[in-house]
Order: sequence, then structure tokens, then C-alpha cells
Amino acid sequence: MTLLRTLLIGLILVVFSLPAYAGELDGKALKCTLDERELLRGRKSLKDKYITFENGFFFFHYVSGTTPLRIEKSYGYRYLPFPHIIKFGIGKATSLNRSTLVLNYWHNPGKMFYLFNCKLIKGENIVIELEKEIDRIKQTMKNNKI
Repeated sequence: MTLLRTLLIGLILVVFSLPAYAGELDGKALKCTLDERELLRGRKSLKDKYITFENGFFFFHYVSGTTPLRIEKSYGYRYLPFPHIIKFGIGKATSLNRSTLVLNYWHNPGKMFYLFNCKLIKGENIVIELEKEIDRIKQTMKNNKI
């Protein structure tokens, strides 16, 4: 009986110490802002990144580059959760450190990595943030008419 109890406790401990599964990320959202060290290195500024996790996929949310301006959602990409990082299925090796929430983002046009500092936000706040960005862009366009 003692051996069975020991094995059962061991099994329970093993199951609860396994790496996280993708499902635990579903429903979460991140706002990622370019790390100021990137600007000090003389790199160009990149827009904030908004990311959501849904059904084992992650999505970027952004303002379209066309008129009329609108909020768009990228094609879904698979992600791989590991105990300390999340690997994204795009670019070279985009990854998110799970404890620091630092995003190591592969920016293809520049062919280099950029560091972003992320924070958890509510998914509905993404729309609010991007609508503010649309308003700022519209105001800039209005002020820059020739």
C-alpha cells in the first residue's frame, strides 16, 4: 500500500510539473513597446505590437496601411510554449520570455532582431488602443494637407 501511495504521489508531482500547454495562453493579450535601448542603438522606432493568443495560434493586431484606416488582424501563426519561453512560428526565431515578458522580435524588412517590453492587457483594450492610433493618424493627415 505504501509503494502504491508513493507512486501515486510521484505521478501527481510529475503531471503538475510538466511544461505549460498552449491552452493556458488562449484568451491572453499583450501590448509590446519597443525597448528604449533599441533607440539608443540608433535603430528606427517601430510601432507597438498587439498580440492575442487563440486556440494554439497567435495573432498580431494593427492599423491597416490603406484608406480607409481600419483595425486588422494578422493570419494566425502557431506558437510553441516552453517552460521559460514561447517560440513564435514566424521569422527567424521570434520568442517571448515568459518571466520578463521581453519579446525578441525578428523584423524582416530590417533583417534584425528588436527587443520589445510587453505587458498583459485585456483583449478589448487592443481595439481601444488601435482606435486611438487611427485618430492620431487622421489628425496628422488632416494637419498635413497641401
